[in-house]
Amino acid sequence: MTRIALPSWIIAIALAGYLHLATAQNPAYVPQSVVGAKVGFPTNFTCQSNGVPIQTCLWERDSPASSGGAGSGTLIINFNPANARQGESPVKGYSYLGDGLEKGECGITIQTVKEEDNGSWKCTLIASTGLFRGVVDLGILKKPGPPKFNPSILSKLVDSDDMNSFITPQPQPSRIVCFSGNGQPPPRFQWFIDEQPLTEGLTPINTTTDVDTGIPYTFQELVNHRFTWRDNGKKLRCVSIHDALGPNDQKEVAMDIDIQYAPRSAREEDGNNRINVRAELGAEQILSVNISANPRPSTVVWNVDNKPIREGENNDKYDAMIIKEVESGIWETNLRIKSVEEEDVNKNFVLTVTNDFGEAQFNLYVASEATGGLSAGGIVLLILGIAALIIIIALVVVYARAQGLLCFKGYTAA
Repeated sequence: MTRIALPSWIIAIALAGYLHLATAQNPAYVPQSVVGAKVGFPTNFTCQSNGVPIQTCLWERDSPASSGGAGSGTLIINFNPANARQGESPVKGYSYLGDGLEKGECGITIQTVKEEDNGSWKCTLIASTGLFRGVVDLGILKKPGPPKFNPSILSKLVDSDDMNSFITPQPQPSRIVCFSGNGQPPPRFQWFIDEQPLTEGLTPINTTTDVDTGIPYTFQELVNHRFTWRDNGKKLRCVSIHDALGPNDQKEVAMDIDIQYAPRSAREEDGNNRINVRAELGAEQILSVNISANPRPSTVVWNVDNKPIREGENNDKYDAMIIKEVESGIWETNLRIKSVEEEDVNKNFVLTVTNDFGEAQFNLYVASEATGGLSAGGIVLLILGIAALIIIIALVVVYARAQGLLCFKGYTAA
């Protein structure tokens, strides 16, 4: 049978000849009622009569007007016992698929999918017991455009914990939209901060059409997400998921997250901002603290014996070194003790770091490697204390024995 494009009334007359064969109407079994296919590639689908032998099988394609292909319109393909063999093609480009009509199977293979194949494919299986009808919706997969963000930048946002009345911060956006055009069916989106998936605050995926261009768009919104200082320097990513996208297609959009916040320790273990440092008497020692801050700390002051030493200053004992950025938003602050002396042991070195959003203070204590944290004076006091305790115990024992007290009660000297 050849391809035809006929008015619906003619098709109805052609099918009417089969209707007198049976009056029973049964639903056909359709294993896959929705099929996605790429233009230029093969696809297949099937219709079954639940094991009832089939005398004739009709597939009817009614392409929507929007397909616009050269062969668009109604196409009827008739498989019967004479041509219903695997690979048999009564219409060029469309062949039988299945184990035989006698087993109740009538599938079709489209060898090269075209735009006009998009739409509903209706199967009518004619058996001695009646008719079996089913529908397969074939959707042509159209590759979506590269995803995009709106707004397209996340710059100079402020962690809400660090709001400061002296500045006017850039408010965090209430909505961030990821969108893509022309996908059929609509793509899905996956959101990440770096590699961490985002699953909360996402709206359902929606579609709309640009009123000026007529281009359909798919979009999803991230609503009221609060970015914190921990997100600074990372990337917000939106990844498009679609069967028509190949390995070389652009599937992702990303933008840098720029969060401004007050200084704080870059190490979780410094939560109380107390840091202990072991040092060797007579040796050089670097007191180092890694600070997380954005923007760069504007003031860095070390306080030793109530005497401030500012960044870049030094004297005969201490050198407050210029801070340096070791990674995005992480600043290394160092105080060099040129030679650790006994007076430095157990001393509180106070570091105060400030930027536009606040300040953080850290307390560093030096313990001597040789003394386990005790100075020479401390060792002398410890020895004297132990000696005094021994003397007191001896005096108590002598007194108790002389008075016959405690365990000496009833005791008489020989």
